[in-house]
Amino acid sequence: MKTAAKRNEKKELKREKILEAASYLFSNHNYHEVMMDDVARKLSIAKGTLYLYFSSKEELYFTIIETRLAKLVESLKEKINSEYSVVDSIKTFVVHTYMFMMKYKNFFLMYEKEKLNADNHVCSKIKNLEEARLNILIDIINKGKSQGIFNEIESGLAAEMAVNVIYAAIKRGIEKEISDENKISEREAIFEFIINGLLVSDSSLDSKLKSLTVLIARNLEKEFETKELFSKYFKSVFFFPSIAVNRVSDYSEFDLIIKSQKFDYIIFTSANAVKYFSKRLRESEENIDFTDSLTIAVGSKTEKACEAFEIPVSKVPEKFSANGVLEFLKSHDVSNKNVLIPCSEISRDELSEGLISRGANVFSIPVYTNGVPDEKVLLTYKNDFELNEIDWLVFTSPSTYINFVKIFNINNPNNYFSKYKIAVIGPTTAEAVEQSGVNPAVVPEEFSLEGIIRGIKNYYNRN
Repeated sequence: MKTAAKRNEKKELKREKILEAASYLFSNHNYHEVMMDDVARKLSIAKGTLYLYFSSKEELYFTIIETRLAKLVESLKEKINSEYSVVDSIKTFVVHTYMFMMKYKNFFLMYEKEKLNADNHVCSKIKNLEEARLNILIDIINKGKSQGIFNEIESGLAAEMAVNVIYAAIKRGIEKEISDENKISEREAIFEFIINGLLVSDSSLDSKLKSLTVLIARNLEKEFETKELFSKYFKSVFFFPSIAVNRVSDYSEFDLIIKSQKFDYIIFTSANAVKYFSKRLRESEENIDFTDSLTIAVGSKTEKACEAFEIPVSKVPEKFSANGVLEFLKSHDVSNKNVLIPCSEISRDELSEGLISRGANVFSIPVYTNGVPDEKVLLTYKNDFELNEIDWLVFTSPSTYINFVKIFNINNPNNYFSKYKIAVIGPTTAEAVEQSGVNPAVVPEEFSLEGIIRGIKNYYNRN
């Protein structure tokens, strides 16, 4: 049985190599210029071997398009089904489509050429896949319209325009040979362009935000990007570095476990966990075969960090929290399975305890610290907070709130924060705030900074 499985795996790898080599040739030459001899020559295999997989050039050509499109449609459905809001769903559609096509550049180029071909004879299966992909986006737009979040634009037209924007950006990215780092900023720009065209705009609400002053508590290294984003919407924006994220002082436990164990599940609960986990792996020159593990990323930012460090993500739970992970894993038998959770030194035990109670072997290993910055660093930021009238305080993690309370020696949080409106990034941060007797005014549907901004706007729309 194992031999047969290995044989099938080897055959599938060979088939994939044929598809990729043929994609390259079809993307650089016209269909009639490419011969099966050319494909065989590119792969350094006998033409007879090629015919074991594909009976004709036409079959090979359409298999490339059908296989890649089917994979895109299937992965889009899976990822979008786990999203919490229509905004998140649009973001997933944009980001995943962009990254998929940038990965399979040759397929994209031949696919675009096929669409422009005056003698287009695309088979019905491919047309059905194209419709299925577009319908995913149409369904999201219809849902957003029914919720009053998106403009009353014809959904089919909006979907086609959005896809055209994504494809134009992909073509530009391929032509400019943009770096992996620039791909991330590029796809964010595409998403913002598309979502701003879909969202209902209210000039009175926009004017209201422009009269407000906000302070965002976050990691110091995120100051510039945070202020740049919030300054687009608010009158004045202040930043407060209530956490200093650093590597742990001792990685001996991490190194030992990585060397001695294999993992069935790897769970990343934050972008920092991904960053410091990956950095330590590179320093120690250790490797993990992620194909042997089911890798879970909690939240879109964590998923993005995984992509940046080339960690394949198997699942992003619908709820971006420990409960969301536990809920997703309900259908999995984790008994006697090894689960790795890279985390901070002060991470909560809710996830670990939930998995241990179901019989899992949990390795919850600190890879970074969430400390308080030096007093010298804080001085200017404290003055900004104390000398200005702040309307909204924004907390982006439980640690940003807990450390804020410590830094200002706040003994009665309920009384202290009563003069401010509080916005938090998600339910885990909300819980930390609520435990001190403070009720956040905004917990957004989309657990991101953009989601917070939309949440504040919705707050004034309701009140």
